[in-house]
Amino acid sequence: MLALRRVSKHVRFLPKCSHGGHWSRLAPVTYGSILAIAATLSVNEREAKCETPCATGGAVSAVFVSDTNGIEYDCVLSRYWSWVRDRMRVFLRSIYLLLNFSVPLASAPLAFLACDDEHRSWWWAILRDCIRRAGPCSTKLAQWMGTRPDLFPMEVVEELSDLQARAYHHSAWETRSVLASNFAGAAAGLNLLLAPGQELGSGSVASVYKGTLVHGKNADGSDKMHEVAVKVIHPGVRSSIDSDLYLMRAVANFLTAVLPFDPLSLSETLEEFAKLMNLQLDMRREAAALHRFSASFAFHPHLRFPVPVKNWVTRDVLVESFEAGPPVSDFLPSRACRVPKLGNDADRTKLAKLGLDAVL
Repeated sequence: MLALRRVSKHVRFLPKCSHGGHWSRLAPVTYGSILAIAATLSVNEREAKCETPCATGGAVSAVFVSDTNGIEYDCVLSRYWSWVRDRMRVFLRSIYLLLNFSVPLASAPLAFLACDDEHRSWWWAILRDCIRRAGPCSTKLAQWMGTRPDLFPMEVVEELSDLQARAYHHSAWETRSVLASNFAGAAAGLNLLLAPGQELGSGSVASVYKGTLVHGKNADGSDKMHEVAVKVIHPGVRSSIDSDLYLMRAVANFLTAVLPFDPLSLSETLEEFAKLMNLQLDMRREAAALHRFSASFAFHPHLRFPVPVKNWVTRDVLVESFEAGPPVSDFLPSRACRVPKLGNDADRTKLAKLGLDAVL
């Protein structure tokens, strides 16, 4: 509250207008701005007091004793405002999700009762776009459904498998902003292919680009160029995941309380899903996993993993060596194309044995 006391001393110097001039209309905004600034200063003062080391053994404690009521009041206000802000964000998020999925939900009966492949393809395209806009949790659930033909119809699996590599993709401007905030001036040595359609892929939490990196020197003193793949976290993905997990927990708790049984163990399953989502939000974890895979399969003649570039890995960005090769999906048949794009039965058998050997 020290900041409020200091600012209040200057409030009396604001010009007054008794005949309804501009200041009479701006007074609420002006006073509101002053109170907001004072509240910010108050929070900063409290954090500074809490973080200041107690060198004398009594100076800091004396400050707390002299203004204990004010500090406690500020802490209560801060917690209350954080609670209100989080609940408002979740409420707005729920409204957005409801509006986002309103079109596919309303048109689903028409699309499937028509039994027309053209209308069904149109409906699936709309649903995929809505899932992309819905955020990482919805995308991850759809990706999981696209890998489980044992639980879902083949049509669902194949239509949602498109989200494995073509999920939501943030803009090139946002990518440059993330790179600049993580690597500052060094980001100038990283050249990415950011034009639409040139990205390597996009997942539930990050987009992947191909580019070149100036890293090190050649024997003749010239810059050494490396072909790299760069994975960049979607801006705002963490707050989106927090809001979605809050909503999902609320639904799971409601269903658990209403239903007489819980065959799917919704709460436990949701917590595992939340753990999986949060683990993907730190690119340093993925870099550590790549180092571990590379060490474990160093002597395998047919397996190779991307290598993270030293000093180019942060929480939001992962720069790794680019490993060229076709995706596994090109070797598999699909409902739309019964003949795989690449390989024959012998190639698919070798690929299956290679994957089984790697897992075992």
